[in-house]
Amino acid sequence: MSPLFGKKTVKNEKNTKTPVAIDSTSDKESNVETNVSSHQMDTYLQPYITEKSNSLAADNKYVFIVLKRSNKSLIKQLVEKNYKVKVDKINVIFLPVAPTRFGYRKALTHKGGYKKAIVTLKEGYKIDLAI
Repeated sequence: MSPLFGKKTVKNEKNTKTPVAIDSTSDKESNVETNVSSHQMDTYLQPYITEKSNSLAADNKYVFIVLKRSNKSLIKQLVEKNYKVKVDKINVIFLPVAPTRFGYRKALTHKGGYKKAIVTLKEGYKIDLAI
């Protein structure tokens, strides 16, 4: 080794990590619940307000934009925890990234893709999405 960087010192430290006992009774849902509580709700669940989504609200259906990696069980837990309602059914729509062209030279760009969730609530529950 060159004297520019100095001498290499060797440390004789033993690995003092203790093994952690894994609880076999833990369910997949409890892991998702801890996942939900550790993150902010606003980043995961945003209401999608358009004329069409407002007309769906009459049928007890609400539209949200969710993260691409979220699944139906996580969306259900987020809606129930954030809005204190009971979810009956969830439909998920993924809109992929679409190429678009604009300008004089028709430059190629991309429109961002996103994931929508249409959440149907049980009878008697409503969400007030007034802005």
